[in-house]
Amino acid sequence: MKKINIWLATLLVILVSCDNNDNIESKTLHLDDLNSDRLSKFRNHKNIAPKTFYLESSNLDQTIKFQHLVDQMNEFDKLILRAGPHYISGTVMINKPNLTIIGENLSTIRKSGHFSCIDINESANKTTIDNVDIDGGGFINGDANKPRKEPCMRIFSNENYIVNSKFHNSGDNSGLLLHGSHLNLIEGCKFYYNYMVGLSQWYSSDNEIKYCQMYENGAEGITIDGFSHNSTIHHCWIHKNNLPKRGVGGIGIDASNGAQIFNNTIDFNGLDGIKFQNNLCGGCDGVTIYNNLNISNNERAAIGKRFNNQQISNLGIYNNVTHGNPLGAEFTYNSSFAGEENKVCKQFNIYGIN
Repeated sequence: MKKINIWLATLLVILVSCDNNDNIESKTLHLDDLNSDRLSKFRNHKNIAPKTFYLESSNLDQTIKFQHLVDQMNEFDKLILRAGPHYISGTVMINKPNLTIIGENLSTIRKSGHFSCIDINESANKTTIDNVDIDGGGFINGDANKPRKEPCMRIFSNENYIVNSKFHNSGDNSGLLLHGSHLNLIEGCKFYYNYMVGLSQWYSSDNEIKYCQMYENGAEGITIDGFSHNSTIHHCWIHKNNLPKRGVGGIGIDASNGAQIFNNTIDFNGLDGIKFQNNLCGGCDGVTIYNNLNISNNERAAIGKRFNNQQISNLGIYNNVTHGNPLGAEFTYNSSFAGEENKVCKQFNIYGIN
C-alpha cells in the first residue's frame, strides 16, 4: 500500500508540474499582450505615436509657421510640404532626431532672406529630407551685386538621409553644405545653378553620395574638403561646373583621405574633371578613382594634381574612360601655370581656414 501511495504521489507531482508549466506559458503570452497594450497607451499618453503635420503653401513668409510645426514634432513624426511655394526669410532649425520632411510634387521652398532655409543641427541625427526642392533665391531683382547669401541648406548632424531633393540657385554660396556632418546618405538629388559649389563637404567623413546630378554650378559640382575622409561618390553626373572659374573643376579634393570615386560621368567642367587642390595642410592619402564611365572633355586634365609640401600618397587610378581632355588623363601642375604654383598650405580646423 505504501508503494502505491508513493507512486500516486509522484504521479500527482508530475501532473501538477505539467499543469503549472502550461499556466506559465499562458501567463507569459498574456503578460506580453498586457505589456504591448500598456506600451501603446504610454506612447499615446506621451504623444510618441508618429504623427503627420502639414504646411500649406503660401505666398507669404512661412518661417515662423514652419518652425512652429517643427517644434511640435516628436521623433518619427513627418511634416508634409504641400504643393506650391513656401517662402522662407529666416532659417528653420531642425533640432530633434528622427524627423522626416517630405515635399509634395511641385512644392518649392523659396529663399526670401539672407540665411540658409533649413539647418539640421547637431542634435538632429537621422533626419530624412525627401523630395524637398529649395530655391536659393539667386540675386535680388536679378542684380548680381545683391545676392541672397548662405547655402540653401546646412547639415551639422550625422546619419541623415537626403533623397530625391533639389538644391539650386544659391546667390553667393553652395546648394548644400555638410559641416562636421558624418555618415550621411545622399541619393538621387540634384545640385545646380549655385553660385559656388553644388554639394560642399567640410570636416565631414564617411558620407555616401550616389545617383546624384551636379551641373552648372559656379565652382565645383562637389567638394571633399578639410578632413572629409572616406567619402564615396558613385553613379553621379558631374557636368559643366566651374565654367566661371570660381573653383578648381568638377570635383575638388583637399586634405582628405580615403575617397572612393567610381562609376561617374564627369565631363565638360572648367579646369579639371577632378582636382587635388592642396591648398590645406593635410595631404590626401588612399584616394581611389576607378571605373568611371567618362571623365572627358574637361577644359584641362581628367585628373589634375597640385603639389605643395603636403603629399598625395597611395593614389589609385585605374579603368577610367578619359578622352578630349587637352592635358590628358593625369597632369601635375607646377609654376608654369598661372595660379597653379606650388603654394604654402593653409592651416585649418573644423571652423575653417586659420
